[in-house]
Amino acid sequence: SRVDVPPGRYQLRLAAVAASGEIGSVFTEVIVPDFGAVLALGGLSLASPTAPTGKLAELLANVLPLVPLASPEFPAGAQVVAQLPIRVSSRAGGLVAIDAKLARGTAAAQSIDARSSDVQPFASAGGSVYTVTLPANLEAGDYRLVVETALGREKASREVRFRVVGG
Repeated sequence: SRVDVPPGRYQLRLAAVAASGEIGSVFTEVIVPDFGAVLALGGLSLASPTAPTGKLAELLANVLPLVPLASPEFPAGAQVVAQLPIRVSSRAGGLVAIDAKLARGTAAAQSIDARSSDVQPFASAGGSVYTVTLPANLEAGDYRLVVETALGREKASREVRFRVVGG
């Protein structure tokens, strides 16, 4: 389903009761960007290019190139890609600077991808999706991925935390 809301930070909560009487709930925070801003970011998500496809993949095809993972935990050696929708104003010019940084535990973040791109791909109505493949040799542990963007004086960033298990 879909709910149209103004830009801002929201908490989405979902609860369900099974026919057997079992009860469950889940919640997440959602940031709805202001797509009228000079630089706007969607949500940073992790995905697997080898994830099974289906009805959800069809629904997301025009929004994200890959279906986001349902869990922030995945096994060591898994192929994982981070994806971030970016949109810039059609009136903007110059280069969009993008820097993806990865940190394990409390260690300092290290850049895994840094680039500057022309604004044109990001200036369409739907913007464009930036993707970066996570290193394949991540050891078991807790990680934080931060993607920072800049367009002139405008700056925005998103982060996602995840855990690599096994090894």
